[in-house]
Amino acid sequence: MKKRTAERLKVWMVCGGVLAGFLLIAHMFVFHLNWAIALNAWSRNEDFVFVGKVVDITGQPVSDARVDAVITYANTKAMLDGRTARRYDVTVQTDSQGMFRVKGDGTHIAILDVKKSGYRWIWELDGFETHEPSARNTSYSLSSWKPDPANLPIYPLQPVGETATTRPSRGGFDLRGGGGWKKNEPTEPRRSSIDHPEEVEKRRQFRNRQEE
Repeated sequence: MKKRTAERLKVWMVCGGVLAGFLLIAHMFVFHLNWAIALNAWSRNEDFVFVGKVVDITGQPVSDARVDAVITYANTKAMLDGRTARRYDVTVQTDSQGMFRVKGDGTHIAILDVKKSGYRWIWELDGFETHEPSARNTSYSLSSWKPDPANLPIYPLQPVGETATTRPSRGGFDLRGGGGWKKNEPTEPRRSSIDHPEEVEKRRQFRNRQEE
């Protein structure tokens, strides 16, 4: 009787070990599969045309404004080797309707500067810390943001010495966690670049040092 019980216990232990091993392998497979899917999504470059509009404080288009952008494109091998994703700079000018277009191939686009003599660019300094993301129109991940021709990103320029009335907008739609796609509306910046020129200058100096 004792011998039979010991044999049964041994069988159960072997079966339990096999089951535990199977579950561990399945867990590792799912983990690596999810990691591979996430890596592929992050590293998938896309051909795109980013369209935005530069306006003055009354909402009228501003022509011949300079827009500096940087496009980041992923290189899977470089990521696996521990190197950073690559990037390249693009500079365009607005047309008579205040429109600008940045063509590229990558995963992210960032608007670094919008400028014209006699004007100051209005943008959200808080970045991703702000509770309302609609004013964050300086950085876009192409996997979680989609454009809308009827709802373009808006970049207001304020004439020096005047008061702004036009609000910036991120434009398009953002993918929110669990909430699907949400439309971005023009929003008053919580911490406007106009109110903190010293911080704007610090950020520009920091960016210039990075580019040296």
